[in-house]
Amino acid sequence: MGRKSRNKIARILLIGSLLSFLNTSLGSSSASAAFQTAGLIANWQGSSLSGGSTTWVDSVNSNTLALTGTSYNSANGGSLSFNGTSTYAYKSTALTSFTSSTVSMFFWINVPDLSATRVIQQISRSSSNIVNEQQFYINQTTGTFTYWDYDGASYGFNGVSTGSVTANKWNYVGFVKKPTGVGNNATLTFYINGQAAGTITSSVNVAIGLSDYTLGVDYRDMGIGPKWFKGNFGQATIWSTELSSTDVINNYAATNGNYYLPSITSSSSSQSIYLTQSITSVTESNTGGTATYSISPALPAGLSIDSGTGTISGTPTVASASTTYTITATNIAGTSTQSFTLAVTQVGVVISAPASVVFRQSVSIQATPNGSGTIIFYANGKRLPTCQRLTTSGSMITCTWKPSLHGENKVYVRFTIAGISGQSATSVIRATPRSNNR
Repeated sequence: MGRKSRNKIARILLIGSLLSFLNTSLGSSSASAAFQTAGLIANWQGSSLSGGSTTWVDSVNSNTLALTGTSYNSANGGSLSFNGTSTYAYKSTALTSFTSSTVSMFFWINVPDLSATRVIQQISRSSSNIVNEQQFYINQTTGTFTYWDYDGASYGFNGVSTGSVTANKWNYVGFVKKPTGVGNNATLTFYINGQAAGTITSSVNVAIGLSDYTLGVDYRDMGIGPKWFKGNFGQATIWSTELSSTDVINNYAATNGNYYLPSITSSSSSQSIYLTQSITSVTESNTGGTATYSISPALPAGLSIDSGTGTISGTPTVASASTTYTITATNIAGTSTQSFTLAVTQVGVVISAPASVVFRQSVSIQATPNGSGTIIFYANGKRLPTCQRLTTSGSMITCTWKPSLHGENKVYVRFTIAGISGQSATSVIRATPRSNNR
């Protein structure tokens, strides 16, 4: 093998290696918006509750929380209401076997005010369990979060988020705690509504267990301190793994349709297109909760709406008079609508000519197109030399011609409008003999 051939092969192998490296290092830029189930060990959902519930059962491992004084609210797919003075949810024995230095916990909550400290979740200390104590709560007035944990001898984490919740609004809140791989060091990142809200560090990484798991109260200070939760829980979830920032965003998007109304705007409010001409895709921007989409009345054949994104696309195969359609985005929290008007017109040209003329006398033929394009006049199957490739913006064009045959002369036009070619109907002009002699 020659030197040039070997060099060419080497270059090909090098390029292949570089592409493989880029694919491995960068990965795909697209991400699934599905709820993350890998590592999920408990998922208490409001939709699993009912008006007579005295327990709250998770959908993964059937872990049960006993409900004390809470009430059921059917809105938003179901939630628990806590009164801020005496209500909580509590598991007095261990849940699914779990002790981990890596944990992710997230909650859908709604607090009516920030007039007191609101405990979201706690692993409580009792006389028989003085280690692995932990608490996650909303701070009075500021709406920021505090997380701390304790291993029986010293605190691990004890820090505050940089972001804060909004009162009287549903918020998706939680944290991801993981070791750093350096000694016993660890980091904890707070999240609010899918976005990171501050990271804290610790040189002591307390392993979290799920014995004495509590929602809605500082169990040590029951009846003493003000650390009760007031408001609603819509969901509580625990993972034994580290959720990535993408996982958190996806989980937020996958569940926020229970709590936020959709709010959509369309990229286009009206279009007028020709039959067999593709529509300019109509897209929906939704600043509210994730939704599914529908349209009424039905679109002309060839056009469709994507139920997941609300995008209208396609090429109509039938003409349709101007019609106003209602695009509806729907989720558990409610609906949002937008109007879209569409007309689908058959491309065409209307011919106008006298029914009869005198042989070899000039006659005017008018062609009126319904769009911009070019027109060629024909008579008896032949192009008219003076009326070829005439350009029009949609206005009438006149061609002057002298019939070349006695009797019937068939005239028509061929056209190209908006990239669509066609032929008009045929008009018959009868040429009668001259009445005078030469």
